[in-house]
Amino acid sequence: MMVGWTLGGAVFAQGVILVIMGGLEPRAALQLLVVAAALSLLAEEAWRHRMLLNHRIDMLLVMGAFGGLGMLLGWWIDLAGTAGGGLHAAHGHARSIWDSVVSWMTAGMFIGAVPASLQLTRCAELARKGRRRWISTHILGNAAMLFLMIAGGRTLGPAIASLTGSRVVGMHVGMLIGMLVGMEAGMFAGEALLGLKPWREWTWGSVERSKLDPSASPDPAHRFESDSIRGRM
Repeated sequence: MMVGWTLGGAVFAQGVILVIMGGLEPRAALQLLVVAAALSLLAEEAWRHRMLLNHRIDMLLVMGAFGGLGMLLGWWIDLAGTAGGGLHAAHGHARSIWDSVVSWMTAGMFIGAVPASLQLTRCAELARKGRRRWISTHILGNAAMLFLMIAGGRTLGPAIASLTGSRVVGMHVGMLIGMLVGMEAGMFAGEALLGLKPWREWTWGSVERSKLDPSASPDPAHRFESDSIRGRM
């Protein structure tokens, strides 16, 4: 229960910080906070019922909440420490791709997301059961997350900015979408390349069933104890 509310709080905090960073007008700020509040409640409910969903939902929630908050705080630090930071905030992008890679924004994303994902997600629990899954989750998944985070900000950011009326909001939402898609796509592609066949039925919702009935899973990697995971609800 506490983890779910913490996730929701991290989502709502992103909305508050975006209002401050973007200098939004009162009406736009209120709209953003309402959306952030709705998403925070959705994140809490999804975490509470995650055992009924595919195990990958854990990673999406943790990355989106804690990783997104860390990324946004890091971006704020980058802007504050850069000459003409207000201009960068208004335009919502780094001067080069390398500026995005070597930045507090990227560091904040990994600091916020990785430790929490190692502790809280079923993806990390499974990754500890085999080297191939560890590589696909922690190496390929994180690499794809970084690449698509930058790509999302540069490609989706302007379009979202035109819809929201804020380049800062557009940039952040674009990067957030990119990092979530990148993490999931990177893990899925890595598992496929390493011969783990992630499209099989048991990877899409039967992790919980396999814990209740070990014979339900054809993969020994899924036959782990549920007590530690259930305890985080």
